[in-house]
Amino acid sequence: MSLSVKNLTVRLPEGRALVENLSFEVKRGETLALLGASGSGKSVTCAAVLGLLTRGLTSEGDITLEGQPVDYQQIRGKRIACIMQNPSSAFNPVYTMEQHAIETLKATGQSVDQKVISEALYDAGLDDQERVLGLYPFQMSGGMLQRMMLALALMTPADYLIADEPTTDLDLIVQSHILNRLESLSQKRNLGVLLITHDLGVVARLADRVAVISAGKLVEECQAEDLFYQPSSDAGKTLLAAHYAMYNDVVTEDTSADLPGLRATVIKVNPDQMYQQEGSSV
Repeated sequence: MSLSVKNLTVRLPEGRALVENLSFEVKRGETLALLGASGSGKSVTCAAVLGLLTRGLTSEGDITLEGQPVDYQQIRGKRIACIMQNPSSAFNPVYTMEQHAIETLKATGQSVDQKVISEALYDAGLDDQERVLGLYPFQMSGGMLQRMMLALALMTPADYLIADEPTTDLDLIVQSHILNRLESLSQKRNLGVLLITHDLGVVARLADRVAVISAGKLVEECQAEDLFYQPSSDAGKTLLAAHYAMYNDVVTEDTSADLPGLRATVIKVNPDQMYQQEGSSV
């Protein structure tokens, strides 16, 4: 069972391709990271998979869910849930969190069930549920809004989750909580997760496989740890070198427990075998 994207191309009105012949597959119970620098086409790909492209953009290619062509009206929210990149703009400013929860349940064909709402809030790490449900978006921090978006996704019966930069603009502690929740919930519900990110720390923490894109094209696909040992694409090498330059050290299993957050690379590796870009130090 999988979400399959084959030969996806997204074009501007004048015909220039933003994404070109992109193919990948997300299986139930695994996390595929779609990794690339800003402007590489990650979020456009996410929008195309959900059928939410900006007006004027066109797409071609085959997107299937468990072997069947997707019907966006039938799958969006019901079979595929989404966590958006900027949670502050994803909520209706005049709705309380309880109204958002009720609308989510109704939109996915479910009856309003307080138990479902309560369990989703708990799984997303939102305590003091009565207070949270009475809040408006402007009364919540970015971290709380991101957790609420995760809770809304969990209120759906979706088998697949698309998470578009789920930790962007969050502090290290909140990032850690969000990543922990995503990992435990993907295992608990056997979700197939498409993780859109530019952050190699997030890749190391969550991903089983990685698809690297550059200028809208797939340039590398591998197991997550292989990207850290021996990246094969220039884009993968550049992202890895930039990550090490920013965070200085490779964090191994022995030292990861000392970190308050998870942006540094936490993965079972031998530092002596890690890839090093010429002229860089690890």
